[in-house]
Amino acid sequence: LIIKYYEILLHKFTNLFICNSNSSKRNMLKQEYINKNKVFVIKNYIKFSYKSTKLKSQDKSFKILCIANFYKYKGHHLLIKSLSYIKKLNWKLYLYGQSRNLKKSDIINYSKNYGLENKIFFLKDINFRCKYPRFKLGVLLSRTESFPNAILEYLSLNLPVLATPVGDIKLLVDNGNGKVIKSQNPKTISKVIKKFFFNKNLNLKSKNSKKKIKFYMNKSNTLEKYNKIIKKILCVGY
Repeated sequence: LIIKYYEILLHKFTNLFICNSNSSKRNMLKQEYINKNKVFVIKNYIKFSYKSTKLKSQDKSFKILCIANFYKYKGHHLLIKSLSYIKKLNWKLYLYGQSRNLKKSDIINYSKNYGLENKIFFLKDINFRCKYPRFKLGVLLSRTESFPNAILEYLSLNLPVLATPVGDIKLLVDNGNGKVIKSQNPKTISKVIKKFFFNKNLNLKSKNSKKKIKFYMNKSNTLEKYNKIIKKILCVGY
C-alpha cells in the first residue's frame, strides 16, 4: 500500500499518460486518481502479411485457435473443460503461447482428465495456414485483459471470435463477427462453441472480422498518433 500511495503521488507530477484501451483509461482515472486530461488512448497497431497460398487439406475437422501465453487467468483450463462437453464432435484445439505459471505439460495433463489429449495441439508459430477457412474460430476466455493483441491476430486471420467481455474486447467482437460471452460456466460456453460448429454462416462472420481489422492496420489511427506526441515532447517543428 505504501508503494501504491507513493505511485499515486508521483502521478501528480507526470504530465502525460498513454494507454492502449478505454478500459485502462477508466482504471487510471478511478484507481490512480489521474486527471482525465493527462490520459491519451492510442489503439494497438498490427500488420501481418500472410501469403494468399491456397492449401489443400484432407482434414475436415473444426479447427479452433487459442493465442495466449500460458497464464492461469487466460482461461486455458476453462476452454478445455468446456470442449469436454462436446468431445464427440470433430474439433481440434490448437494452442499458441509461452509457458508462464502454466506449462505445456500442465495443459496436456489437464486435457487427459477429460480424454482430450489427442484433440489438442501446440503451434510453433502463427502463419497463413491459420487463416479462415482452414481454421474456423479464435477463442480467448481470459478473466482480465486491457486490449488483447490475440483478438487482433484472430481478426487479421479473418477468424470468427469467441471472447469474454474484458477490457476493450467489445470494440473488437460483436454478433457480426463472433460472440462475447459473460458466463464462465463451461457447459454454457460449450453450447456457444457448438453453435459455431454447426453455423452455416461462418463465412459472413469471417468477412466481418476482415473489415474490423482494417482500423487497426491503419497507421493514421495508431503509429502517427505516437509520432505527433513524440514530436510535441521533443519540440520538433514547434
